[in-house]
Amino acid sequence: PESSSPKAQTITQTCQQAFNVAGIKAEDIGYLEICGSSILEPNQLEIKELVAAYQTSTSELSCAVGSLKTNIGNGVASEIASLIKTALCLYYRYIPAVPQWSNPKYPELWQGSPFYVQTQSKPWFLGTEANKRIAAINGFSNGNIAHLILSEASLAQERDSRYLAQMPTLLFPLAADDLTALIEQ
Repeated sequence: PESSSPKAQTITQTCQQAFNVAGIKAEDIGYLEICGSSILEPNQLEIKELVAAYQTSTSELSCAVGSLKTNIGNGVASEIASLIKTALCLYYRYIPAVPQWSNPKYPELWQGSPFYVQTQSKPWFLGTEANKRIAAINGFSNGNIAHLILSEASLAQERDSRYLAQMPTLLFPLAADDLTALIEQ
């Protein structure tokens, strides 16, 4: 019988092909929705190969990761929900927290990656070099692998975020020479 876990080489190749078709680099992606299966072998394989595919020249944590499959389970419903969630992240320019997350299952696999898990929901700000927000969804099922790239339109119109409107207004003045220094503060 054929294994339901994807082949390592195929995940990396699929990601690279998606980047090429979209005309982007891995570091352009600010949010990645992963499968995050509870099955040991495919989960470790997905992490290892995504880290390889998203390798950048800097050690900066630049791509938030999330997974609905951990809440919904495997199947078509979770894949559709992942698509909807990622599209809403782009539309509302907002990255939701991963509920009840404390640390990665396989910390050694995540070392040197650009990935981080968002523990508190936050607005999705653009980096200094970016002109639009870009997200990706990694999916595999029954030996099939997909890496879908989504983005907002370049120079998208400003719109209010209903999430930000619910937050109390507080003023925290910060100053820095660049985005990295500002984030460190």
